[in-house]
Amino acid sequence: MADAAVQPTQDTRASTRPLLEIDGVTKLYGVLAAVDNVSMQVAIGEVRAVIGPNGAGKTTLFHLITGVVKPTTGRVRFAGHDITGRAAHDICQRGLSRTFQLTSLFAEMSARDNVMLAAQARHPRRWQPFGGSSIFAQARKTGDVALEQLGLTDVASRPAGLLSHGDQRLLEMAMAMWRPCEKYIVPIGRQTAWP
Repeated sequence: MADAAVQPTQDTRASTRPLLEIDGVTKLYGVLAAVDNVSMQVAIGEVRAVIGPNGAGKTTLFHLITGVVKPTTGRVRFAGHDITGRAAHDICQRGLSRTFQLTSLFAEMSARDNVMLAAQARHPRRWQPFGGSSIFAQARKTGDVALEQLGLTDVASRPAGLLSHGDQRLLEMAMAMWRPCEKYIVPIGRQTAWP
């Protein structure tokens, strides 16, 4: 079931059910509780912040949500589906993406090429030897939509390494986006500013 992205159900779109549900999530490392019984819900279109001092467990919480580490206890649901303990790549294919504190871009490539490459990497037929032109065209269209949604159309042809730090962060968010924006949750690192 790792090959299909999760589409929110009609119940999810009606906002009666949150897009993301975290229910009693705990992560223990030996006797140390890095995350202790965290519960949170995020609805479609809602913006939430996770704040706290260094060592409070923010990064671990993002790791738990995105499948980098498995919780000791608790559940994580996305679009009505239990994603607890699933592999990070499977969760990403389902539409839950993240960025990290340090920017990770191909500095010499244009902003458009960075987003196009990210979209191509998520295409189910990305390694197919024939039919590549349609995959490239679809990736370019997807990338252009993401750039437009984040206000980066004017800088799309510039090398990513020459963009301002704020635009580089937005570019990373565009790279995390690979479907229309209404279905996204993009956990962002504590150093990131929301536009």
